[in-house]
Amino acid sequence: MIPYLAGVTFDYSQMGEGPKITETVAQGALNGTFFDASHITQWAQAPAKFDLHDPQGKQAQGYLTDYVINTALYSGW
Repeated sequence: MIPYLAGVTFDYSQMGEGPKITETVAQGALNGTFFDASHITQWAQAPAKFDLHDPQGKQAQGYLTDYVINTALYSGW
C-alpha cells in the first residue's frame, strides 16, 4: 500500500520467462497494476503486449504503457 494515497496499492509481477541476458542485451518484463485496496475490482483492460527490445533503439530502453497509467488514475479516483 502506498502511504497517504487513500488505499492505492501497487502490485507488480515478473512476466514471461524471467530476465534474459545475451551477449548484447539484458532484458526483463514486469506487469504493474495499481488498485484501490478498499474497493478491489478486476480491471477490464488487459495489459499491453509489445516487444521488450527494439534492436534499432537505444542501449537502455524502458516502456510505460497506458495500462499502468490508467490503473493508477482509476484507483486514485
